[in-house]
Amino acid sequence: MARYALIVAGIVHSTPEYAERPEFAPSIVLIELPEGSPVEPGWRYDGAQFTEPESVPADWPALIAARRYEAEIAGIDIEGMHVDTDDRSKLLINGAALEAMLDPAYAMQWKTPAGFVELGAAQVLAVARAVRAHVQACFDREAVLLAAAADGSIVEPMLGEGWP
Repeated sequence: MARYALIVAGIVHSTPEYAERPEFAPSIVLIELPEGSPVEPGWRYDGAQFTEPESVPADWPALIAARRYEAEIAGIDIEGMHVDTDDRSKLLINGAALEAMLDPAYAMQWKTPAGFVELGAAQVLAVARAVRAHVQACFDREAVLLAAAADGSIVEPMLGEGWP
């Protein structure tokens, strides 16, 4: 089996393998590729040589910020209780924490995916601290990735690694 570059209008359309060289319409160019050739769909062919498509540099700050936000709002589990960490939930948690700081006897019903649970002031503060730590860990990871983007050492798999 030989691998070929099927070229349409100067662009590699596909790189199929054939046991024998097929015949196509004259407007379709078929070039046999040497073994191990890196040519892939999207490469250009000028009639004599292949060139890689121009790559568009990744907007690393935007990609990293989007990934941080995704991790930030994913929620956390605290002693078997799932706590949402979207922006609205964080606001509600902070309000409850403020009340718990003002009134040590404060108790409330907190809605979780499993139903309502009663939380006392100390528990509310523990939830707020855990959520704050989660959010800060997300921003800390974002800072590490932005530094890697700035020094050129970032690679795409890093976007999925190291998040809380």
